[in-house]
Amino acid sequence: MSYFENTRKPVGFGGKTMVAMMNSGHGAMADWGFEHITIPADATVLDAGCGGGANIKKLLEKCSKGQVKGIDYSEISVEKSRKVKAKAIGLGGCEVLQASVAELPFEDNSFDLVLSLNGFHAFPDKEAAFRETFRVLKPGGTFCGCFYIAGQNKRTDWFIDHLYTPKGFFTPSFDTVTTLYQRLSKLYESVELETVESMTCFTCIKEMREMKKHQGLNTGYWLYWVASSLSMGASNILQYVLSLYVLEITGSATLFASMLSIIIFPRILLTPLAGVMADRVRKIRLMSLILLGEAVILGSYYILGQIVTINIFLIYLLVILLEAGEIFYGGCSAAILPE
Repeated sequence: MSYFENTRKPVGFGGKTMVAMMNSGHGAMADWGFEHITIPADATVLDAGCGGGANIKKLLEKCSKGQVKGIDYSEISVEKSRKVKAKAIGLGGCEVLQASVAELPFEDNSFDLVLSLNGFHAFPDKEAAFRETFRVLKPGGTFCGCFYIAGQNKRTDWFIDHLYTPKGFFTPSFDTVTTLYQRLSKLYESVELETVESMTCFTCIKEMREMKKHQGLNTGYWLYWVASSLSMGASNILQYVLSLYVLEITGSATLFASMLSIIIFPRILLTPLAGVMADRVRKIRLMSLILLGEAVILGSYYILGQIVTINIFLIYLLVILLEAGEIFYGGCSAAILPE
């Protein structure tokens, strides 16, 4: 096996040498990753792609009362990791297994923290690895990773495409900053990325109340559908009633029609922005703020209507504000539904 192939899945004497080099050479990258996370002493942690065990040693120092597990698909890496903390493994505080990140041998919702530093660019099945790390992470848990990102440095990209990938060091395909953020945002409630040159470090938080994903339409989905339908129906009824009110006080069929059609403009202008925001914010929190804001607006209009006559401009403004709220609420609700 060539030198570069030994970096992806170390074997033999060359693999042992490579693992030792990884433990010393990846220290700066690991330190960067550890700066982005807080690890409680009683946390249950998974090092996904543990290599030579250098990160396991650091995790055990931080999780003195917790559990640390490491997995790697290289027998040489697993052997080295077990030697790094043989005493801790023997006491039960740590376990290292030979397995693939694409098929993790753990139950759903098992870990408070999943860590994968400098490994994803070498994983053959990245899609499965992202799904599996999400699956085993507890709701409210943190997923932290560091790896190569494409499109940030042309010189680095050239070496990756013409040397590292052909020699088997890295395995395509590679995310860009944009595609990585989009990928993670579909899975996690909160995503933070920091990129330096061609390397990125990210931390993701899994939603506390993850919607159950079944093939059929479960009870939660039906409740969501009924609530959304009632909310949409109430909004449409309110808009129609306001349109009738305008017709009553003005007698103008033109103004009546304009009230019914005015929602087109905020939909055209705000729908793209709503989709972007839904990928970048905590969706449940934004949905709650929108509902609270709509309640405040309606309450304010009710109080104002008891004091003065509400003119046409204020009615138009009310319809536009409520429609804007519905657009952003709909963007968030669509983003949290299982595909």
